[in-house]
Amino acid sequence: MYKTPAKDNLHAILHPGESVEYARKAFNAKYGVDSAPHRDTVKRLIEKFETIANTDDARSQSTGRPRVVIVDENILKAEQFFQQNSTTSIRRAAQILNIKRESLQIIARYFAKLFLYKIQINQVLNPETMEKKEIVFTNFVICY
Repeated sequence: MYKTPAKDNLHAILHPGESVEYARKAFNAKYGVDSAPHRDTVKRLIEKFETIANTDDARSQSTGRPRVVIVDENILKAEQFFQQNSTTSIRRAAQILNIKRESLQIIARYFAKLFLYKIQINQVLNPETMEKKEIVFTNFVICY
């Protein structure tokens, strides 16, 4: 199997205006291999080299889902922030603390042991409204 040649070696093999087949034969001669890479591979390498002057595989650094990095400093910042501002949403806290929202959710849930939810205040239940609700409920049960 062949390895991608270094930039200077590739520059020596590739000549502007030459065909892809010429580059394959030059690769065979230079590296002493019987089976050169496929024509499409050579063509892709040539195009990549001509545009960015590099043949490194950019996918090797960024494959898969990006990892969430959680630092002790961010954990402390989040804990202190939520102790002072307990009603602030995750999105607002992420903007203020300059931490990704997903990271802040993980920190709050698993490290700070906070179970976040949005508190909704509807209305105060006084005895009069409780009696009305009980009457409505009993009528509902009796009718059905």
